[in-house]
Amino acid sequence: MKLDIGCGIHKRGDIGIDIREDRAVDIIASAEHLPFRDDSFEIAVSYECIGYTEGPEDVIQSLNEGLRVSSAIEIYMWDEPRMLGELLKIPHEIQRAAYVPSWLGTPEEQQEYEEEMEPIDWNFFCKYTYVRR
Repeated sequence: MKLDIGCGIHKRGDIGIDIREDRAVDIIASAEHLPFRDDSFEIAVSYECIGYTEGPEDVIQSLNEGLRVSSAIEIYMWDEPRMLGELLKIPHEIQRAAYVPSWLGTPEEQQEYEEEMEPIDWNFFCKYTYVRR
């Protein structure tokens, strides 16, 4: 099973959590204190959520919680230097890859934007995968 941390209105997993109630949210909870047992999920994902945390300590706590309830967490986000600096201090394996964010609109609009980004700026929209060791 896949856990979507901070799903908002676009759940991309079996279970979606967020701090606000919305149609896609299954459980209202903070990423810093996930209400699940250890190893409850195969993977956790977080799309464009980490940038909204209070600070580096919250990022680290959220990552640790994601890795407590799953063996890996994929973080999709824009390049936010303060947060990325803290993220990269955590032991991890990085699979860095560009992605087109959901807020760009319909799949057709996203495709058009992606084509305009040739070559893709790998330092702007990023995917980081953290694997529990």
